[in-house]
Amino acid sequence: MGILTSLGRVYVVVVNIIFLVLGLSLLGGGLFIKFGDKYTQVWLNAAKEQLQTALSKTGVDQNSNVEIDMNALLGTVAISLIVIGAVLTILSFLGCVGACCKAKTALTVYVVICSVLLVVEIVGVILLYATDTIDDMAKTKLKSTITKSYSGLAGSDVTTVAWNIIMIQMKCCGVDGYKDFENGNSWDLKETTNPANKVRVLKMPVSCCKSLPQSDDLSCAQTVSDTLNYHDTGCYDKVWELTIANPGYAIGVLCGVGIFQLLLIVSGIAILVMNDDAKVRPAGRPQRREQW
Repeated sequence: MGILTSLGRVYVVVVNIIFLVLGLSLLGGGLFIKFGDKYTQVWLNAAKEQLQTALSKTGVDQNSNVEIDMNALLGTVAISLIVIGAVLTILSFLGCVGACCKAKTALTVYVVICSVLLVVEIVGVILLYATDTIDDMAKTKLKSTITKSYSGLAGSDVTTVAWNIIMIQMKCCGVDGYKDFENGNSWDLKETTNPANKVRVLKMPVSCCKSLPQSDDLSCAQTVSDTLNYHDTGCYDKVWELTIANPGYAIGVLCGVGIFQLLLIVSGIAILVMNDDAKVRPAGRPQRREQW
């Protein structure tokens, strides 16, 4: 049992050192995105120029100047990375200290948190692949951003710019399709083009077109067409296909991660149990007989 416990300690320490480095990297990346916007801003130059060119050539609000605030656009991503990195760093530190120094409190907290995370991951996988709960919640939230904030090709707010970039770069339209833009609060499916301030009534945003218009002819967005636009290609499904669309592959990876975490939990419990046994009966010291 002593050898197994030693191996368990080595396993917990080595794995948590790796995760400590990963946690610090995520934390650093999140802080860089959050506070280093003057450097990260250059990453969106291509998208910014593409949008500005489309505005200029189509004549949609030619006076509009696209300004992309990287900090605002990626604020949620930055905060998520900071939180995940901080949690991972603290958890890994507890695991290392608990295993190396046989610190019972640190190791107990570590085992409890790892167990809770494992349960949450199992529930999450079940909800993700066996039900539509997570899909419905995510789609509802994303569609609400379109309804409340999207304001067309010339929109300068962070939500509109983000949706335009996503639809142009990923070749998709809305969350589920072009109908997501009906009944918007900030945009009525009309674009005003120069000269003569002509109003164009559209079926979908210009950024849903397969090729951005090279003039004020916005016909690619005025009709539902498989040839002209991505009217029925939802961005949510596009992202899903690029990430975790294959349940067999995803579940296989998640099962591997689960087994990995389970071994950490079992190793932590083993160390705790052996430490308690060692305190009850110290090695090499005979029990003292009671004097009557």
